[in-house]
Amino acid sequence: LGRVNCIQFDPANNNTVWIGAASGGLWKSVNQGIGWAYMSNGMPNLGVSDVVIDPSNTNIMYVSTGARYGWNLTSLGVMKSTNGNQFRLIYHLILDQSNPNVLVAAASDGIWRTQNGGTNWTKVKSGMFYDVEFNATSTHTLYATSDSIYTSVDNGLTWNSFITSP
Repeated sequence: LGRVNCIQFDPANNNTVWIGAASGGLWKSVNQGIGWAYMSNGMPNLGVSDVVIDPSNTNIMYVSTGARYGWNLTSLGVMKSTNGNQFRLIYHLILDQSNPNVLVAAASDGIWRTQNGGTNWTKVKSGMFYDVEFNATSTHTLYATSDSIYTSVDNGLTWNSFITSP
């Protein structure tokens, strides 16, 4: 139930349909709308206002977020998928004060790291992470939270479980 803000057919396959809902996220059908799968991984209540698919490579898709019409005008900006179905929510982003080209993100699908100011990102740990922080005295030591607490002692390149929930 809810308002559909947009509908987009896959330019290469009319059986595949995408819809964006005002506060229900992104949905995909591979059988002309008979069945639907929720595609907004880890992003409950995401407003989707539009979907654009690259006709030369239908795995590249852009989703603009926000309710489009209505009361809630909150937007997460434009999200891009390069595999046709994976979007992530960034819960927390930090910048290495000693090297501003290094950023680390806690996201709905893992911990991501860039060492070139965001030009390229590498997933360094899988899972759903809600927060990531540098140690107050060392930018080489980081902490991240999911269902456990993880630590990195090499500036976010590798991660080990520090505390596991009971």
